[in-house]
Amino acid sequence: YLALMIRGDLASDKPTGDLASDKPTGDLASDKPTGDLASDKPTGDLASDKPTVPKHLKTRINDYKYAYYKSSIQKFLSLEPYTRARSTTAPHIYHEECLRLEKLYFTKWAVHYLSKNAATDITLLQSYENEYEEAKKGDKNADRRRDWSGLLRARISEKWKKRELLDDVESAYIAETRTKVNVNKEKLKKQLTNTENKIEAQLNIVKE
Repeated sequence: YLALMIRGDLASDKPTGDLASDKPTGDLASDKPTGDLASDKPTGDLASDKPTVPKHLKTRINDYKYAYYKSSIQKFLSLEPYTRARSTTAPHIYHEECLRLEKLYFTKWAVHYLSKNAATDITLLQSYENEYEEAKKGDKNADRRRDWSGLLRARISEKWKKRELLDDVESAYIAETRTKVNVNKEKLKKQLTNTENKIEAQLNIVKE
């Protein structure tokens, strides 16, 4: 009988009273990031600063695309009379005229573009300046009958002019975006520093 009583007491030996309820309470039970820590996500400019293309840049891009399209169409239209000619060299002559006009206005654009870039290699700029001067001399002696309507020249010239206008807007946009990125990096750095300080403060409270 005595053995049975001892066994019964041992079977019911579970933590009672304070021991049974010894779970973290108070500050310890609720020690989860709260307040500023719980909401420490990039906000304001940092949260919404996704690159967006401004309307005026979109307009310039569309202008250039349309000018490029018109230039390509005009090359096709201007080629038609050459292909109908009996001479086998006619298409080749037309092809040479296209390349000549492209080189003239491309080198003009290249000189303008490189002249505005502070990081430009001077040797490269001088090389394009020389090519442009040669192209201008060749243009003075060119046979105007190859582009009798002048439309081919007009379309190619317009295409490179639109590219030039696009470059100006594009450069300004890139510079502005780079500035915003640098500012946002500093903002994010400050937010991270503040968060680290708050975490350290809460850890100290838990230790106490």
